[in-house]
Amino acid sequence: MKKTLRKRILVLALMLPVLLSLPRVAVLAAAAPSLVATSALLAEEDTGKTLYALNPDARMYPASMTKIVTALVVMDYLKLDDIVTIGDEIDATPAGSSLARHQKGERITVMNLLRGLIMRSGNDSGCILAMDAAKKASGNGDISYPQAEKYFSGLMNDKAKALGATGTNFTNPHGFHDPNHYTTASDMFLFSREFMKNPILAGIARETEYKGNSLGTGTAADYTFLTQDYDWVTINELLIPGANYYQFATGLKTGSTDEAGDCLTSSAEKGGIRLISVVFHSTVDGRYADSIALLNYGFDNFRNETVQTSGEVVDTLEIDNPMLGAATEMDTLTNSGFTGFYSRDELAAMVRKVEYGKNAVKDGKIVPPVEKGDVIGTVTYTLNGKAEFTGDVIAGDSAGARSLNTDVTYYKDRFISNIFSLSALPYWICAVLAVIIVIILLSSRRRKRDRSYYRLNRRY
Repeated sequence: MKKTLRKRILVLALMLPVLLSLPRVAVLAAAAPSLVATSALLAEEDTGKTLYALNPDARMYPASMTKIVTALVVMDYLKLDDIVTIGDEIDATPAGSSLARHQKGERITVMNLLRGLIMRSGNDSGCILAMDAAKKASGNGDISYPQAEKYFSGLMNDKAKALGATGTNFTNPHGFHDPNHYTTASDMFLFSREFMKNPILAGIARETEYKGNSLGTGTAADYTFLTQDYDWVTINELLIPGANYYQFATGLKTGSTDEAGDCLTSSAEKGGIRLISVVFHSTVDGRYADSIALLNYGFDNFRNETVQTSGEVVDTLEIDNPMLGAATEMDTLTNSGFTGFYSRDELAAMVRKVEYGKNAVKDGKIVPPVEKGDVIGTVTYTLNGKAEFTGDVIAGDSAGARSLNTDVTYYKDRFISNIFSLSALPYWICAVLAVIIVIILLSSRRRKRDRSYYRLNRRY
């Protein structure tokens, strides 16, 4: 029985290193996902850092993802509670379009037109919004729809350029196919990122259902004009429980035409991290599978990492010719923190380089005088040859320059401190005894001399 127990303990001891290594295997970076899409991008929303890219600058047809920019332009020129009376512009909706099913003569708020645009991907919503925004922006209340669409498209292109887009051209507000209407995954990320910065638009993109009157629920507006009740459910299947549901999804916009294929811009948040993925020319279900794979890849492999903290020791350096009695070494410190969004592989590949000023450090030694907190160098972190962060390196203490005066002061202070210290008491006792002995000897000799002198004088 005892032998069996010893064997089990031995086996467990031998297996322990293997068991301890298992968690390390689990955190190794996963391989990038394989996609159906022909162009895709995954990026972190706050920093804009690209986490995955597949032909990100290829020219692609955006289909209804166009409406992301349509909404941005509308927010520049219209108010959410503006009431629009739908006119002939609704007749300009291309045949075969996705519709929110507005009616000519209907009165509806801009807010609900935006819901129709994003939740239901209504091309009719896009035409109506473009018409009203073009009237406001141009100051021409009699503008025709073809003129309004051209004008509004110009505003969309201006917005795209202002956001940094370089491969985009829009010709309409809804994304119905036009060979001259195109963008890229890189540009679409910029548009989506700007869209999600707007709390109203981000809220609409996240809505799964809207039930209410075209003028809004609970409004006191005049209902004598044509209105209608809506019961809209989002067409973004990431947000709805089912085969393509994604629990961390917060939006954003679908798109589909024969030429564009099935597209999807997705936004998601998990553990305080917000990601945006863009998928072009996939399939009906593939666009959701692609997007979920991309988002999971980002959440599983990247996180906000503290690479450097403020006050962290960079080096411990010798002080060149230090003052007598002073420290011979000094810590150099960081004076700022550095946090970034990185994978574990990126952290392992990060290279830190410290450079000191020529007058501050020579031959690896700190050159006095230096005051605590003085900037004496820089620390730079690079990843794949690209600088990620540069910060100052400061002196962790002060160090004065050595001179004859400092040496004299050192010896004087040392003498004074030592001569009156407790440890010097034996020496003081010895000195006092020595003085007493000398005094006694001198006194004895003097008495002898006096007696001799006295006897000599008596002879005479």
